[in-house]
Amino acid sequence: KLALMAGTSTRVFDHFEAEYLGSTKAALQSIERLADLIPGHEKDKVAKAVVTALESADLIVQQMELEARSTSGETKAQLVAQAKDYKSGIATLRRKLKEAQTAVTTKSQEAQRAELFSVADPTLRKEAETQHARLLQSTERMQKGTDKLRAARQVALETEAIGSNIMQDLDSQRQQMERTRATLASANTGLDRSKKILQGMGRRAQANKALMYAIICALIGMIVLIIWLNFFFTPSAASPPKPMLVVSPSPPPPRLPPA
Repeated sequence: KLALMAGTSTRVFDHFEAEYLGSTKAALQSIERLADLIPGHEKDKVAKAVVTALESADLIVQQMELEARSTSGETKAQLVAQAKDYKSGIATLRRKLKEAQTAVTTKSQEAQRAELFSVADPTLRKEAETQHARLLQSTERMQKGTDKLRAARQVALETEAIGSNIMQDLDSQRQQMERTRATLASANTGLDRSKKILQGMGRRAQANKALMYAIICALIGMIVLIIWLNFFFTPSAASPPKPMLVVSPSPPPPRLPPA
């Protein structure tokens, strides 16, 4: 069952990995395009597409981390390390996006500044100033969007941490329930043994009780027999002793006189 769950988690992780690679590839291609674009609607659209792709990749990595933590054994360590590498890749892409936006903005500002100094027509100067104001507004909106994305990312990370804690608590409760079940099984085995011992002791107690009753009955019978013999059985009178014959000694022969 554990092997089946691990295989299912690995397949889900592979699915998220494919989505992550697609999102990061699209984001990298869009970042490379930013260097060739001038400030305007198209550049903002491309930058927004990059931000959206990175947000999608970030959410996918969070799902990958959750799937990695739900596995066990060596597979868990490998998947967690892989998810961390993917998160580092997203951070690298964000730095590249910021560098590309900064480079494009700097080039645009330098070009506009040169154009303002070289243009003598007030109408063209005013148009350049309007474009510069729009650029500043776009930069400000982009900064606000970045701040919102950071706040959303922080909320997502906090949610992820809460989910991870819940998963750990559930795993701890599952292990505790398994230990409790093992303890109950051991207690049931002990109760069965105790029951058998008590039954054996009960049988021996019954046998000892029966033996005691038999001994008591035998003693009572012996006492009754002794009493009966004393009261109802009298021995016959003793016959008088026979007279003893006394043999008197014969007289000694007469002594002859000397010659």
